[in-house]
Amino acid sequence: MVEKKRVVSDRFASVLRETSFLGDALKLKMEKYLLTVNISHFIATISGVVLTVSLGKMTTSEFTTLPPIVKFGIVSIVAASLATIVVTLLTVEPVFKKDRDSNTFDYGTKLTELSRKDYIETIRKNLEKKENMISSYGHELHKLDMTILHRFKMIKSAIAMFLVGIILGGMLIIVSTFI
Repeated sequence: MVEKKRVVSDRFASVLRETSFLGDALKLKMEKYLLTVNISHFIATISGVVLTVSLGKMTTSEFTTLPPIVKFGIVSIVAASLATIVVTLLTVEPVFKKDRDSNTFDYGTKLTELSRKDYIETIRKNLEKKENMISSYGHELHKLDMTILHRFKMIKSAIAMFLVGIILGGMLIIVSTFI
């Protein structure tokens, strides 16, 4: 009897450790995911400010009297700011699920199409089967990792575009003062 209780207790402890590990991993991935959203918003805000200032300069009457090199500098800053804003908006654009699976708990799966009673029952069945739970968490972790990687690559591209435009525009404006 004591041996049987120990086996049940060990199995319960094992499931609890695995569930805790998977939950912590998912929480960490979600924090990275939110980091990408916050970075994108920050970059879009900075680009928007630069765009506003640059467009303000372009709409003044003195813009037409500026040397062509300065005009090109300002236009390159405007173009870089616009491109950066577009890329950062695409970075945080919601993605519709193509690989919808009834064994996962993410938004947009077949689970969301079930009635409340069937939804709860499906979750209960998945939690009772250790392999379903591990498979579900693994599926979610993999999708989050792929999304996070894609977002960081797009953020890196947006920052690169913004820096190239600002540096090019700034250099052209600086060079025009020497001409």
